Amino acid sequence: MSNHAVANAMLMLDYNEIEVELIPFAEGSSQPIPRISDAEVRVALQPLGAREVFQPGEGAIRNSFDQFLDGLERFGPLVRSGLILPRDLAPYLSYYLDIIGNPQNPRMLPPIRETLWRYVEYYGYRGAQMLFQEFGYNIRPPEASVKRNGPAVEGGR
Repeated sequence: MSNHAVANAMLMLDYNEIEVELIPFAEGSSQPIPRISDAEVRVALQPLGAREVFQPGEGAIRNSFDQFLDGLERFGPLVRSGLILPRDLAPYLSYYLDIIGNPQNPRMLPPIRETLWRYVEYYGYRGAQMLFQEFGYNIRPPEASVKRNGPAVEGGR
């Protein structure tokens, strides 16, 4: 899970506001790097239907989280089947899984966490949800039913 978009998602999870090069600039470019806040992440991760149009920066935020979640998506079934043990992934993922999955973790404000959980549910990241379950976290949104984009399938979106 090491690419530019995934690194950006991890930065946005690490900080309440940080400069993030969402769209890579040409070498030597003098473009200012935007500061991305939790509020901007929350707005960007609203499912389609809540909004129909996203600004370019919001699309880049979504892409970063999609890439991050796609990476997590691959691990869920492998852990569930026993091919990989949670303890093997823990050194690499437990910090971020706890930020997202633990409602008591002060690193992420509850409205941001709830928005991310709804995003995961809406876009069908079942493997990611499975991975969180294997680490002891339930990241399904509190409401009983969330409108989904198509049938629930592993593999996200």
